[in-house]
Amino acid sequence: MVLPEIAIDVGDDEVIVAESVSEADYMATYAAHHCEWIAGKVIRVTPATLFHNSLNKFTEDLLSTYFELRPIGRVIRAPFVYRLPQLQRNREPDLMVLLNSNTGELTDTYYSGAADIIVEIISKESSKRDRGAKFDEYEQAGVREYWMFDSVRKTTAFYRLNAAAQFEPVELNAQGEYETPLLPGLRIPVRLLWDKLLPGPRAIVRLVEAMVGEV
Repeated sequence: MVLPEIAIDVGDDEVIVAESVSEADYMATYAAHHCEWIAGKVIRVTPATLFHNSLNKFTEDLLSTYFELRPIGRVIRAPFVYRLPQLQRNREPDLMVLLNSNTGELTDTYYSGAADIIVEIISKESSKRDRGAKFDEYEQAGVREYWMFDSVRKTTAFYRLNAAAQFEPVELNAQGEYETPLLPGLRIPVRLLWDKLLPGPRAIVRLVEAMVGEV
C-alpha cells in the first residue's frame, strides 16, 4: 500500500499522511504501515536504518530468550499499536514488554494500559520525539520503565517510574549492565550494544542461560 502524503512536517521525523482520521480508520488502514495516530492525524515514521534494525532484533531476541527460559511475560515488536486513549495517541514502540501480571487490555491488534517496559531505538530522525513527546506520554500512561538506546550517540538511558508517577533515571551496575526487578536475573549487556556484529541467536541463548542460572 502506498500512503498519500500531505507535505506538513510536524516533527523531526514525522510527516502527516492523513488528517481528520478516526481511530477506527487508522487501525483499519494505517496501523500496519509504521504509522502513528495523533489526535486525528496519521503520522508516517521514517524507515529504520540497518543498525537500528540489528539493535532492535538483538534486544528482542535477548528478551524473548529470557521469557522462554523464565515465562513471566512477553515482548511485542513494532508494528503493533500501543493505545493511549486518554492522550488521543496511538504509538508503535520498537519493543513493548508485558508481564503476565499486567492488567491492561491486550488484543490481536493493540495494547491499552500501563506497559511494563517500553524500548525505543533512537535514530537521528527520532531523537526529539523519543526523548520528548513519547517520554511524556509514556510517563503519563504509567509505563513502569522506559529504555532508550541511542544508535547515533551509542548511549543508553533507563528510566523507572517512581512513587510520584515520574520517570527517574536508573544507573547501571558496577559491571556496566542494567538490572531491573521486573526481570529477575536478566542483565542488559550495554557494552555489547554497539558492536558492529551483535551476538546471534546461539550466543544470546548461552548469555541468558548463564544469567538465569545464577538466580
